[in-house]
Amino acid sequence: AIEISQIPAFKKLGKWVKAAEGNYESVIGHLTGWTDPTTGKRVDQMTLSEIRTSQNRGGSIDTIPGVTSDAVGAYQWIGPTFKETVDYFKKTSPGIDFDSITFGGRTQEALAVYLVFVKRPIVGNYLLGAHDNHTEAGQAMAYEWASIPLQYAVKSPLASCNKIVQKGQSAYEGCAGNKSSSRPNHGPDDLVALLKESQQSFLGSSAATGVRLNN
Repeated sequence: AIEISQIPAFKKLGKWVKAAEGNYESVIGHLTGWTDPTTGKRVDQMTLSEIRTSQNRGGSIDTIPGVTSDAVGAYQWIGPTFKETVDYFKKTSPGIDFDSITFGGRTQEALAVYLVFVKRPIVGNYLLGAHDNHTEAGQAMAYEWASIPLQYAVKSPLASCNKIVQKGQSAYEGCAGNKSSSRPNHGPDDLVALLKESQQSFLGSSAATGVRLNN
């Protein structure tokens, strides 16, 4: 995962996501500089175990006044997604003490590989050249990150958000304070262009070849 996260095409795609989601020390969007009152650390200084404790109901992140999210880091992991991400690596890489690993930038980039290749395989398989449906790859990214615009209109996948959301909007638009990014070059067509470029670049990397050979 660390090797894949360093592929230039993956880094460029990640940079596009992070531009609207957050940075390594972010809590709930762009709330930076926050420190956990229990540990005295920023989230990028905490261990994965400390992050999990702080996200649990009643934990420090989960009880920040005036907010309803516990999202952390550059890719904004909410509690359940963070747990499934770490649990995946615990299962596939036995013998590594993941709980003691620090949630710094290098770790976050490696953990993001799970989001793209395991949780949202439509995206990962597109990058690997297993299919060419860039529309569905872009749509899957919009389901994962609220700032990313939809490729086409759907009923919001958020159970509490009973509404139709349109192309260019967030999949969670108008619910829980979510909206798609208004940053320049962050429209649906911009994402498609980036995905196409990333696929071509990704296919030429040795790490990608290794992923394909190992299924």
